[in-house]
Amino acid sequence: MNPQRASLPRLPLLVLTSCALLAALPGAALAQAFSGNLLLVAKGEVEVYHNGRKIVLRDKADDQQHFRVKLPERSFSAGDVIVLRVRSPYVYRAISAAVNLAKKEGQIPIKKEHWRFLGANTDPRKITAATLQASQEMPASAEPDGNGEAEREKLGFLPASGNGSDWVKTADNLKSPYCIGFLITQEMLDTRQPVK
Repeated sequence: MNPQRASLPRLPLLVLTSCALLAALPGAALAQAFSGNLLLVAKGEVEVYHNGRKIVLRDKADDQQHFRVKLPERSFSAGDVIVLRVRSPYVYRAISAAVNLAKKEGQIPIKKEHWRFLGANTDPRKITAATLQASQEMPASAEPDGNGEAEREKLGFLPASGNGSDWVKTADNLKSPYCIGFLITQEMLDTRQPVK
């Protein structure tokens, strides 16, 4: 009997076993999609990009100095890139973001360590997951001004005093538009916070 021929029937079983093992690895769930609303509060004018595509914003706050928006429910996946192009001519500049999962499945707070400063006069459409992962420049911590926490509360952010999202700002008082962004990771989804 030919030894090669005897091992052939085992090949499909080996392939199936390998696929099952790969699916069980922690990183294998990265492509799993979930639905939610992106919540944003910022001091300044903001454009939002999801995986390089500009999102049309509706229901923004009327006050140009206090950008507040809850993006309509959309599909996200771990590995997605969210970039804000911000023009903030005000002395005080603070940004906060969160992802509210559909069906009250929780909220993903965006913490300071998730954000990356991506530079002034950067094209937000060209920022990829690799760009974000390669960037080591984090924004500075910020505190909300008088309207900041009230704006967050209206949108349904978890309280900052608990495990809610952090406030961040650029280290420099930039006059030109700049980009700041974060990468949605499986770890962020796994550590989502419950909402009432």
